Amino acid sequence: MTGNTLIEMLPVLIVVLVVFIVIVSIIVIAVRKQKEKNIKLREQGFLEKGAKGNGTFQGVEYSYVHFQGGKNAPPYFKVFVECPSTGDFKITRETGFDRFFKRLGICVELETNDREFDDAFFITTNSEGFTREYFRKSDKRRLVTEVFARGFNELIHDGEKIVATWKSFPRGMNMEIKTIEEIAAVLGQLAGDIPNIYEQESAENIGWKQRRFFAFAVPIFLLVAGIAGLVMGLTTFHPLDEGKVILDSFKYSIPLLILFLWFSVQLLRGRSSSHRELMGVFALSLFGFIIAGMGGEMTLNGWLDKSKPVIHEVKVTDKYSTRSKNSRSYHVVLESWREGRYSEKLSVRRSFYNQLVPGQSTMVITTKAGKLGFEWLVEYQ
Repeated sequence: MTGNTLIEMLPVLIVVLVVFIVIVSIIVIAVRKQKEKNIKLREQGFLEKGAKGNGTFQGVEYSYVHFQGGKNAPPYFKVFVECPSTGDFKITRETGFDRFFKRLGICVELETNDREFDDAFFITTNSEGFTREYFRKSDKRRLVTEVFARGFNELIHDGEKIVATWKSFPRGMNMEIKTIEEIAAVLGQLAGDIPNIYEQESAENIGWKQRRFFAFAVPIFLLVAGIAGLVMGLTTFHPLDEGKVILDSFKYSIPLLILFLWFSVQLLRGRSSSHRELMGVFALSLFGFIIAGMGGEMTLNGWLDKSKPVIHEVKVTDKYSTRSKNSRSYHVVLESWREGRYSEKLSVRRSFYNQLVPGQSTMVITTKAGKLGFEWLVEYQ
């Protein structure tokens, strides 16, 4: 590079350097201002948004984290205290959803014989003996009530720690440090005086896990198989009237769905988490059975078809394209060869679409009758 070239580039290099310095300065100033703001908040007794850390209060070591939320995840604030034990439980406010399924006899909640507490909270546990003994003491029930009175709406013990969670924590709110310390103190008391009860897994619990696995495995398998069948049906054995195939599949998928859901209720009922497990099974089954029915009928209609191919030479009457978020599809309108129909619509490749002239071009369509009576497209040219 010659001296003249360097001299010519010097103004550009100076501009780049100045822009770089300005950007770095803006970032440094913004970071410094945020730090100063956070310091002022702490001096006022509040945490900054997105804070996480740990501390000690009245001899209780605790940790906390504030998640500010994401596109599909609501914000929350959590406070953790170590709590090793042989049991587990989860406590939430009792909702109308919980009460409805309790009345139906589908879920059976562990109760403490404290009417006011049992009406206010719903306990889910896999360690009934441990949890029953733990909440036999009125002090534990009082402490749980204190946690919820401070805005937190979920309390979980997993055998290692006890966690108070404020779900859907207000986005514009800064958590008060005093509140965290008070919650930590309450959690410290909840973590004390833990019953030493070891519950060997019963045959009933093992059987329930097997039934739960079956209840979830069936719709998951059907969903995966249904998606594969739907892809194959729409690409390899595409029916000319896919809407009619879908409607026809409901004759089989919906009765089977209802039967399976009834069977799932019998498999999963009788536990504190039964109604929530069943909602998961219901959601998976709704998609699994419906999609498996559609994909299965489309695929079997073509795969089992032993009829001879039929060739139709028809005129192209129109063509058009449609645009989705990330792609464009190309379609043609043809004179129909089927009795009682005026036209047929097909999706085609872009290169083929560009060659067609409506009113002049013709296409050669090959179809087969379909094992289940739904004519499907073999090929076009």
